[in-house]
Amino acid sequence: MQNLVRKTGEHLIAILLFLVIVAIYFAPAIFDGKTIQQLDMIHAEGMGGSQARQFEKTAKPGEFSAWSDAMFGGMPYSVVYDDPAPKLPGFEWLEAPIKSVGYANAGMVFAGLISFYLLMCVLGVRRLVAIAGAIAFAFASYNIIIILVGHITKAYVIAYMPITMSGMILLFRRKYLWGSILFCWEPLYR
Repeated sequence: MQNLVRKTGEHLIAILLFLVIVAIYFAPAIFDGKTIQQLDMIHAEGMGGSQARQFEKTAKPGEFSAWSDAMFGGMPYSVVYDDPAPKLPGFEWLEAPIKSVGYANAGMVFAGLISFYLLMCVLGVRRLVAIAGAIAFAFASYNIIIILVGHITKAYVIAYMPITMSGMILLFRRKYLWGSILFCWEPLYR
C-alpha cells in the first residue's frame, strides 16, 4: 500500500510539473485570455465555412451538410454545427481537465505530455527520462506549428497517439484489461 501511494505521488508530481510548464509556455492564452490567429481556420471559414453556416440557417430540422462545394470541397465542415454522428461513451470525464487548460492551444500540448509520459511508463523507462521524453515530444516544432495554423484535430490525434500505442503494447504483453482500455481510448476532439 505504501509503495502504491509513493508511485501515485510520483506520477502526480510529473503531471503537476507538466501543468506548470504548459502554464508558463501558454501564459498569455491561459491568464490573459489572448488567442492565436490560426490562419488555416480563418481561411477555411472564408473558403466554405460561411456557406455551411448559411445552409445551417435554411436547413430543416435534422438536415445537415458536413461538406462544401467551395475550394477544398473534400474537407469536412462538421465543426460548423454539432456532429450528427451518434455519441459513443468516451472518456470525457478524464479528458475534461486536460482540455480545460485551453482547448485550442495549451490543452493539446498538455495532452501530449501526459500521453507520452504514459507510454514511457508502460515501456519501463526511468521517471526522469520519461518526463524529458514527454517534454521533447509535446514541444516538438511540428506540434507547435500545427497549433499555430489551427489544425486542432490533427494536434489532438498526435497528442493521443502514444495512449493507443501504450494499449497495443499492453495487449501484446497479455495485460488485456488495461491494454484494451488504452487501445480503445476514444477522445472527443470537440
